[in-house]
Amino acid sequence: MTNRVKVGGLEIAPELHDFVRQALAGTGVEERGFWASLQRIHEEFSTRNEQLLGKRDDLQSRIDSWW
Repeated sequence: MTNRVKVGGLEIAPELHDFVRQALAGTGVEERGFWASLQRIHEEFSTRNEQLLGKRDDLQSRIDSWW
């Protein structure tokens, strides 16, 4: 299994974690707050995103059948 950095309820690839840490340096945005906000966004939209991906797959399947 790939190594992950656990931040709150998220499991982040180490490369992304390091990138975000560097990107936030000097911005005044706290790393803990960034990850907490990202987790809230993920929790809020992941179910809807899965539904939309399912709808996209259905539409693509119907388009493929039509062609």
